[in-house]
Amino acid sequence: MELTRTPSYTTWQGEQWLFCCRKPMRFLGAWDAADFNRSTQDGNGRVLFEQIVEGQQPRMWEYGIGGGVCVYVFRCASCARLRAHWDMD
Repeated sequence: MELTRTPSYTTWQGEQWLFCCRKPMRFLGAWDAADFNRSTQDGNGRVLFEQIVEGQQPRMWEYGIGGGVCVYVFRCASCARLRAHWDMD
């Protein structure tokens, strides 16, 4: 439980620490579309976004992330899996 509280990260609706391989994941930061694009080989971050962002809403990518919609990305230290959650202001 200690690892889910320290360090914390700033969100609009409250932090939500993600887990994988039965351990807390590493917080990578709040990502926008450019971060997703940079994290893919072909520069098409939308596919990655759709794979890892949990509970996403229709057309969220088109409306733009990084403004009123914040996406918080985590990586598993054991298997390198990416997961993310989002919230809004």
